[in-house]
Amino acid sequence: MLGFMFSETNEGDMWFFGKRARKLERESKIVYDFMYHDARRVASFISQMEPGGHLLSMKQSSQEMLSKSNRRLYSGSFSSMFGLKADLEKISGGQSIASFERVYDPLWGNAINFIKYLEGMKLIHESIHNANIGQFVSFSGILKILDLKMLKDAWGMPNVISQIIIGNTSSMTEQQIKENELASDIIKLFPLTLQAYMYEPGENFSASWMNLDPECMVVPADNIIMKYGVTVQGTWKVIGIKDAYVDTVESNDLTFDSIRGRKWEDIASERHSTVIAIFAEILSSMARKGLGRPKIYYGITPILIYREITPNMAE
Repeated sequence: MLGFMFSETNEGDMWFFGKRARKLERESKIVYDFMYHDARRVASFISQMEPGGHLLSMKQSSQEMLSKSNRRLYSGSFSSMFGLKADLEKISGGQSIASFERVYDPLWGNAINFIKYLEGMKLIHESIHNANIGQFVSFSGILKILDLKMLKDAWGMPNVISQIIIGNTSSMTEQQIKENELASDIIKLFPLTLQAYMYEPGENFSASWMNLDPECMVVPADNIIMKYGVTVQGTWKVIGIKDAYVDTVESNDLTFDSIRGRKWEDIASERHSTVIAIFAEILSSMARKGLGRPKIYYGITPILIYREITPNMAE
């Protein structure tokens, strides 16, 4: 609820925020539009970069001498929806001092400061190809969002599954048909996640794969998909951690084909494991191949996905 107390109009509030807007106009020409913001991870890094730890709230106080014209616009005290509190105090000589106090939620400021810290500490690698595992990377390009949870209801539709998973059986052997039917049953066990693909154009082309936490989405994935489909228009930027190279050699992960005709106990003994662990390893390998990161994609843990809004934006 607003608590304005003005003599006639709200022009005093407009006067204060107008000054702030003009100051911002001089200081910066960029506004950040966040699509994805992992606030917990940002907080964990900020707490290591700030001497006092992670900032939860911030209060700013200031005083300003008012002219007669501004004093007529404003009298008494007020608080506003913007977190601004102000008091007018008369001093000797008929002059007045306005005391302003604002309380800020630093959530989004932390995200911007995090970017500045990484740049200032030279922790960001602009080339995803040259970065090592565990290092911060920054790259931009074409963004695709894929919500596998949309497939959840499809598993109960035999006709859909037969077309997507099993396929055209006319050219398949009986063994291939059985394997595809098995895959259609097993895939129901796999996690259906929210995923993003980023394609960086140009000579240093790169393709990256990311798992997204739905709770970190500033814009719900449903809204994005209903507006764009899969490919999101515009140029988007990712700041994240590189945690997987492009696969350059064949994996030695177990598959059902690789153990066919052998005893599970023997395989478990060879790998110093258990039968149930072997089974879980095979399912994990199938999940990655069927629904996870493609072999030719880098693996990225995203922290921020955003675009920069400037006065003269180019496509």
